[in-house]
Amino acid sequence: AVVSTQSGHYGRANRVGKIRKENSKRPVKVSLSSHSAVHQVLCQVKKLRHSATFNKVYVRPDRSEEERSQDRLLVHELVKKREMEPDKLHFIRSGIIHSKDKPIE
Repeated sequence: AVVSTQSGHYGRANRVGKIRKENSKRPVKVSLSSHSAVHQVLCQVKKLRHSATFNKVYVRPDRSEEERSQDRLLVHELVKKREMEPDKLHFIRSGIIHSKDKPIE
């Protein structure tokens, strides 16, 4: 499918991965025509968090195979840390796992 940004940059969007079940969620790969279009989209991503419809959508910039491998290891480590310390909030920021006390509700 052809996509466009607010500034008129064009690109393509394709679903990736195998269809496992009907109506299953699959990632969408979006290729944009320029670096400025990519930058524009990545700067606007934080607005998705405040949308009722798109608050569970994640946008990631293109990564090399090595970077994807490192990310997988980091996420695996994050999952283990969450299991070992469920009373804390753990998250990844700038390639580092951070931990802090969960807010009291």
